[in-house]
Amino acid sequence: MKFLGNNRPHNLLTVGFSEFNDRQYAIWDDRKVAEPLKLEKLDGVSNVAILHYDDTINTLCVIDKGSRAWHQFYFTDYDGAKLNKIDSANNKENTVGMYFLPKKDIDISKNELNRCWRITGIGQAEQFSFKVPRKGAGYSAEIYPPCASGEYSQEYEDWEEGKDVAPILKPFNPDALKAGIQNANIAR
Repeated sequence: MKFLGNNRPHNLLTVGFSEFNDRQYAIWDDRKVAEPLKLEKLDGVSNVAILHYDDTINTLCVIDKGSRAWHQFYFTDYDGAKLNKIDSANNKENTVGMYFLPKKDIDISKNELNRCWRITGIGQAEQFSFKVPRKGAGYSAEIYPPCASGEYSQEYEDWEEGKDVAPILKPFNPDALKAGIQNANIAR
């Protein structure tokens, strides 16, 4: 199950299997969980999925545990909530686990969208990147919107009382970082 981020504060995504052993996804509204907003076939793979949702660019990475494959989808709600497949690939070794690094650790000069550590079936750890397939490298505002700064936006006591505060965001623009405003907060 994945929370679909601050842009969709009441939406959850789950991945499971149909009675025909097809992997399917469901998008839920956490205020009305009796029926999903969307229930659709994801693919015909029967492996357990490792999920990573990037709410800054609305992409879902689905990594097949015990397999060599990974898939990337774009979440859109223009014509009803749905996932559109962007890309898929195979690695040399099976994937046992995967850890995605914080967004602040990606390399803009290499067109990275996400970077992770992948644990293979033969016990090796390797760095793995999800990249934008384009010729030019560098900063682009639509691909690199502000991301979570890693700073607390509220105290635990406030959260325990039920207060809901958006995360503190920081810019990704390398020109802004060079100008010395890397600690500038975009929103609270």
